[in-house]
Amino acid sequence: MPITPDNKARYPRDWKQISQRIRTQRAGNKCEVCGLLNGSRGWRTKDGTFYSVEGFAGEAISPLHEDELCKLVGKRNPITIVLTVAHLDHTPENCADDNLKAMCQQCHNRYDMSHRQANARKTRLDKIFKKQLTLFA
Repeated sequence: MPITPDNKARYPRDWKQISQRIRTQRAGNKCEVCGLLNGSRGWRTKDGTFYSVEGFAGEAISPLHEDELCKLVGKRNPITIVLTVAHLDHTPENCADDNLKAMCQQCHNRYDMSHRQANARKTRLDKIFKKQLTLFA
């Protein structure tokens, strides 16, 4: 996932090289959760099933088939799988190999979901508390 400017200083200087090594050498350029190849193009259903563009290579997709596919996946344009590297403990400073995992966007987002929800809740509560302090200051 993209590194936010406020977190950039938490990553080591050689993060790009570490990330590249995890994605290519260790993971073989595939998501270590679902196995999708980095750069694959296709469509994903809500349950995570992936339909590769290559599955339709050389075939003319009829408008009827295209409409059925769009209903199944919910979108007309294919996506491109992009491998990222997740910190399993959500701590960017911890770049030990056993704390890193190559993941596609969907697997990374699913892995981070509860952590993001907790952070969002804390941020909302902090804003509410800050407004209350301002009212009574």
